[in-house]
Amino acid sequence: MLRAATIVLTVVIVFAGVYAVLTIALPDIIEGVTFEAVTGESLDGLQAAGYARPYLIIARHEGLFALTTVIPTGFILYHGFRRKQRWAWWAILLTSCLGWGWGLVDSSLHGAVINAVPHAAGLVLILVGLFLPFREFFGRGAVG
Repeated sequence: MLRAATIVLTVVIVFAGVYAVLTIALPDIIEGVTFEAVTGESLDGLQAAGYARPYLIIARHEGLFALTTVIPTGFILYHGFRRKQRWAWWAILLTSCLGWGWGLVDSSLHGAVINAVPHAAGLVLILVGLFLPFREFFGRGAVG
C-alpha cells in the first residue's frame, strides 16, 4: 500500500505544482474566476483601467507561496513518508489539508466552483494517499 500511496501523493504534488505555476504565470485566468464570482464583474474591465495589477500581484504571491510548500512536501514524501516515519505522515496531512482545505472552503464560500473543483480533487487524493498505508504507519508493529 505504501507504494500505491506514494504514487497517488506524487500525482497530487505534481498537480499542486502545476496549479501553483499557473497561478504565478497566468493569475488573470486562475484568479479571474474568483474575482467574477465575488464581484459579479469581469477582471477584464479592471485590467483596462489599470486597477487589476495589485490584485494580480497578490495572486502571483499566492502561487509562489503554494509552490514553496509543494517543494518541501516532495522532500517529505520521498525522505520520510517512504520510510514510514510518522512525522512525515502528519506533516503531509496537516500542510495538505490546510492548503487544499482552505482553497476548497474559500472557493466554495465565494461561489467559484471552477476553483473549488481542483481543490476538492486535491484534498480527496491527499486523503486517499495518506489513508491507503494507514496501518503501516499506525498499526501494530509500526515503527514511529
